[in-house]
Amino acid sequence: MKSGFCPASELAKALKIAAQVVERRDTLPILKHVLIDARDGEFTITAGDDGVQFTQRLDAEIAEPFTCTAPAEKLSQIASAVPQDKAITLKLRENARLGVSAGRGHWQLPCLKPDDFPLMPPPETGFSVRVMAQAWAELIERVRGFAGEVPGKTHFSGPLWHVRDGIASLAATQGHCLVSAPYRDLAWPEDAPEIAIGPKALRVMASMGAQASADEEAKFAWSESLTHYQQGGAELIGKTLVGTWPDYSKFLPQDVASPLRFDPAHLLAAIKRVQIIAPSKDPALELTPTDGKLVIATFAKDGASEANEAVSAECSKTFPTAINPNYLTQMMAAIGGDTIEVHQSGPNENALFRRVPSDGAVGMIQPLKTLVKPEAETEEAQ
Repeated sequence: MKSGFCPASELAKALKIAAQVVERRDTLPILKHVLIDARDGEFTITAGDDGVQFTQRLDAEIAEPFTCTAPAEKLSQIASAVPQDKAITLKLRENARLGVSAGRGHWQLPCLKPDDFPLMPPPETGFSVRVMAQAWAELIERVRGFAGEVPGKTHFSGPLWHVRDGIASLAATQGHCLVSAPYRDLAWPEDAPEIAIGPKALRVMASMGAQASADEEAKFAWSESLTHYQQGGAELIGKTLVGTWPDYSKFLPQDVASPLRFDPAHLLAAIKRVQIIAPSKDPALELTPTDGKLVIATFAKDGASEANEAVSAECSKTFPTAINPNYLTQMMAAIGGDTIEVHQSGPNENALFRRVPSDGAVGMIQPLKTLVKPEAETEEAQ
């Protein structure tokens, strides 16, 4: 009988990652499926599209080897819904159906021809580093939210894996703000190319690392055209993004003698309260440091509502700066720490963000035009 079984919890974890690779809107039906190969005491689950391929090997009891495909999303939902302490059985039936059973539940899913599933060739990568899987995932999460589409620069949709001050780092930008964060104490391989990692590959690597144990290691390898991430019995192959990043260090502001310093937790709480009356489209906050405090303010576009709040801060400069609150909130999360310092030489100059004490990460935000409060509409005017 062409069947096999494994713990439902292990299959559910593998399929949760695989489902992130599958393109739900893809026009090719086969790319909405996962490839299942059952043999030699393992289930091998593969999901892919044109630029990314995820493979997970799971220990299994195999009665008779088989290969098939199954709808990724449905199979993932089933594996996650059954009791996780039970075994789940996959059985290939003669009518091109995959039987799934666990506990008292039984399902049948349609299969497509496994020969039609497009497999990427084994990657050839000449450079690699060993990382702690959880730390790698945390590094990705610090920067990936800043990657975005920039007209004419599709390579900015994924972060730059590069060397900065001799340390391997990730940097991301969407044109208005930028973050660069290092993987601490990780030396850059000699002659290794700098690459832009695709956003889907990055997202899947973060999910893989989030599932890792605290002391689990992983291997990240790359060439100019491919990335290859291996963690336990799983691996992810991804195509790099085509394009050349500029030397972003040239755009980072210089340090000022007396930077603004504040507790990001206190500022974040204040922003949430003040932002209640901010417009949802094109929101803006005005930040004014003065007399040991930082005043944040905003108002509605009709001028009828406004809000401000002061938080404690170390500061000497007094000029106001307008900034997108979403960028500021995201920046504080990426920089982290108990204290953040901001270096800015003028209200219309880029602002540099850094943790105190520094962990090597830096961020930059372009300010908005200084806010001008509109005249409130009167009843007569209405």
